[in-house]
Amino acid sequence: MYLLEIGEAGEGGRMGKVDGRVAIVTGAAMGNGEGIARILAQHGAHVVLWDISEKVFDTADSLKSKGYKSTPAKVDVTNLEACQKAADSVITKQGRLTFYAITPE
Repeated sequence: MYLLEIGEAGEGGRMGKVDGRVAIVTGAAMGNGEGIARILAQHGAHVVLWDISEKVFDTADSLKSKGYKSTPAKVDVTNLEACQKAADSVITKQGRLTFYAITPE
């Protein structure tokens, strides 16, 4: 596992280390995945939330209501083809993909 040191939030509550980057967070509907997505969003990342649960859309709405950039997608991460298709969609829509945050089940 890799640890990204985010640091203290600067002016406006956002920090430069992930500001403007695009991150896919798996398991993002709830639990650890949701927490990771919230922290990354708070620090300026555009978070792309993947989860098999419909709750992923509620999580994205919650982030957006706080002014953060988030895009939800219902993705079964056990299906490689679905992941490839969803990742291609992120790159097409966002222009790039900076990193993944993969959460264990």
